[in-house]
Amino acid sequence: MAHCLNLITKDFVKHTFATQILNWSNIITTYFKKSHLPQNLLKNKIKKKNIKGSGLKTYISIRWTTAYKMLQSILRLEICLKEVNYIIFLKNYFKF
Repeated sequence: MAHCLNLITKDFVKHTFATQILNWSNIITTYFKKSHLPQNLLKNKIKKKNIKGSGLKTYISIRWTTAYKMLQSILRLEICLKEVNYIIFLKNYFKF
């Protein structure tokens, strides 16, 4: 059963739309994992809003379940990601 799901997931990931979604999602997760200020802002927003579960997950092509976990983490943290994005925009715009 797991092998069948693995094959289905690999076929799905070959489609252009799925590849774009996974690439964009990976860009988001990589940015937050490598940038200290946005990462701290996101952690604070998650705590403030009392969102359960861990932070952002990264997609790894050899682990087919990580595609689901990454997309789920982004959807779960959507409000926090938007708020952090707005804060970073303001800081860059007003340079404070």
